[in-house]
Amino acid sequence: MSATQTQYDARSTVNLQLFLDSEADPKRQFKMIDAWLREYERRNSDWPTLAKMCNEVKAKGLWKHGGYKDWNHWVLAAAPVCAKSGFVYVGTYE
Repeated sequence: MSATQTQYDARSTVNLQLFLDSEADPKRQFKMIDAWLREYERRNSDWPTLAKMCNEVKAKGLWKHGGYKDWNHWVLAAAPVCAKSGFVYVGTYE
């Protein structure tokens, strides 16, 4: 991973967290985390950050705002790598 990509990832994560801290609408929170996670997982393997965002959706029940049956269905669609090999990380994060 290049230094430029690392800087982008850090800014992207900070921007997402700032948005989540200021956004009260759970549907908008879900949409932002969902889009961010899909892109982030494609480019990274930063398990603690991936687990944090997966846990955010789980803890707040945000997956409901995406029309998913439950959190497991959402995480398998949004972050299949994290879901298949990262459940340990989400559990550890919790």
